[in-house]
Amino acid sequence: MNKYVRKFTAAAAMLALAGCGGAAHLLPQVSEGETNRALSEIEAAPALQIHQRSATKARGIVFETAKRLEDAAGPVCDQLEETVCVFNIQFNDADEMNAYATGENKIVFFQGLAKYLQSEDEFAAVIAHEMGHHIADHIDKSQGNQLIGSILTGLLFALVTASSPGYVNSYQYNQDLQTAMNLGSTVGAISFSKEHEREADYISAYILARAGYDLSKARSLWMKFTKESGRTQTGLFDTHPAGPERLAAWDKSVAEVALSKDLLPKLDNTGVDEDLLSIFD
Repeated sequence: MNKYVRKFTAAAAMLALAGCGGAAHLLPQVSEGETNRALSEIEAAPALQIHQRSATKARGIVFETAKRLEDAAGPVCDQLEETVCVFNIQFNDADEMNAYATGENKIVFFQGLAKYLQSEDEFAAVIAHEMGHHIADHIDKSQGNQLIGSILTGLLFALVTASSPGYVNSYQYNQDLQTAMNLGSTVGAISFSKEHEREADYISAYILARAGYDLSKARSLWMKFTKESGRTQTGLFDTHPAGPERLAAWDKSVAEVALSKDLLPKLDNTGVDEDLLSIFD
């Protein structure tokens, strides 16, 4: 099975390219110099601090902020023909440093994250990012990429093994086929995941501006959490961009927003994910 792994991985990526998975927007591109400057700033930033705030108070901020953002997000939803621009916001009292978007326009915000946020602008940055995932339809795209990758690797495995006989029993064949399809599903899921995160950040900058939030204060969120992550470089199989790249891209998004006359993100349907292409090197 091992000798087929590279072929299956490349093929899964190839189908993902033909699928529905990439960004719909013209995302800011950052240079190595910009990333290095962001890294220096992150390294000099103070560590995360806990802010004393009850779960009841945090919950109120989350729902008030989400309503303000939702009211402002309409034109951004319309731009991508997203017919449902109403979000199901849920606050979880668990001490988990997390927030996530999931099906049915649902956004879950945890108290464990809220205690590290200083301003309403930082709360808004988290929520707007998760709204960005829904607006760009990242949940469905990710599921589609998993299915595409799984199907392709299964087909490729059947083709390769048909021309290279060597299986002594059907049980081993089925086990290797399942392994190949699981691998394809994984590659399909992560092939555009970093691009989805970049796009959600980008969309969020416009939503925040439309809602009247301070983008410089929102920036402190990315500063703090990129420092906390400790990741300085973005790997091919990472699901999120590393902190320095993310912060540098945020700064370029904010600069773009400042010059925008209609406060709508720039669309682009022609891009190809460079991380994905590097699989074939």
